[in-house]
Amino acid sequence: MREVDDALREDEMVSMWRRFGKPVIAAILIGLTAFGGYLWWSSHKRTVAAEQSEQLVVALDAVDTGNLASADKQLEALASADGTGSVIAAKLMRAGIAIQQNRPKDATAIYAAIAADSAAPQPYRDLASVRDVALNFDSMPPQQVVDRLKPLATPGNAWFGPAGELV
Repeated sequence: MREVDDALREDEMVSMWRRFGKPVIAAILIGLTAFGGYLWWSSHKRTVAAEQSEQLVVALDAVDTGNLASADKQLEALASADGTGSVIAAKLMRAGIAIQQNRPKDATAIYAAIAADSAAPQPYRDLASVRDVALNFDSMPPQQVVDRLKPLATPGNAWFGPAGELV
């Protein structure tokens, strides 16, 4: 009885292997390939972020030494790359350099682009809005200042101080 039962189980396993073996192996291979692709993508993303951070540090060193033209060129290359953190920081630094070089129109254009960029993190967009209004405060109608900064000039908001002062 035991031999018959073992033979039946063996026959069932062989038939199940013939029926489901190839799809199971294919599913395992697809899963491993997808996991390997995810690991590669994650590693690539970290590598790009590290390179961008390094470029940002080099540009900061150039700003620290007073070489604004060189820093602006380095930041221009970084600001045109894909990404958010280092790219937005590079754009903000370029706006600061433009202000120091007495190019307020260029700084205003950069701040406006950051404030309108929905992919940028909200704190960076808020900073760009506050800096843009502060830069153009004397030439803006009062109602426009209020309209742009009213959401930020509420108690409890991190930008309450500077935005409230400008409003």
